[in-house]
Amino acid sequence: MTSNISFIKEQDGTIEMKFKQAVCLMLVGCIAPVRAYLAQVRYDSLNKDLHIAICIKTLSSKNEELLIKLKNIFMSMFVKTEHLDIIFINDEQEKMIRKVCCPFFTSPNFQFLQPDFYLTSSEGYNLNKTKPIACFKRKRLYGSHPDGYILCDIKPMLFGSDYDLEQKEISQIVVACRHLNYSLFPINSWPALVHVAVPQSSSTVDNITMFIEDKDIILIAWGELTISQL
Repeated sequence: MTSNISFIKEQDGTIEMKFKQAVCLMLVGCIAPVRAYLAQVRYDSLNKDLHIAICIKTLSSKNEELLIKLKNIFMSMFVKTEHLDIIFINDEQEKMIRKVCCPFFTSPNFQFLQPDFYLTSSEGYNLNKTKPIACFKRKRLYGSHPDGYILCDIKPMLFGSDYDLEQKEISQIVVACRHLNYSLFPINSWPALVHVAVPQSSSTVDNITMFIEDKDIILIAWGELTISQL
């Protein structure tokens, strides 16, 4: 069934955010490392019907308990007429889904190994265009910005001293669109012009957090996201 799957876009909304948060609370205690996505999918190119699916990437081959827990969370929040597909995706499928969808949960030390995009800045900000920063999407965040934010792990790390920050090394950034009528969900036009911020602390953006306030992040740069290293 899943061999011909197409990932259309992220499934998002108020009730979906509550569902994601409930799933995050469950996954925090999951022994096996997990990356989780909530997406609109299509199973046949000739069939235009869309389905909502929670898509799970894990290295574990024993997922019966996880499957039951996900079903129970969904059944506790939605009426019986609603339906959710649960798909355990492979490496190639995960590459496809990340082009149109942010994960909403990434276990510690289980980050996707291929950069989703790269960060540079034509404005300077110690973001040299000859050495772009590799960015790995960790989750989508919500707040005052109408489009929301993406929390990213980065390599190489930035130095806090370059931005007058107390923290010595910066391993995570938060990016948001700089202009109206553009979106990061998904990014359809490259380069994407973004504000670049740093979380005030690791507790600001733990695996359960989905909402941030302006006081939770520190703006450090204006930058551009590119699909390649240039």
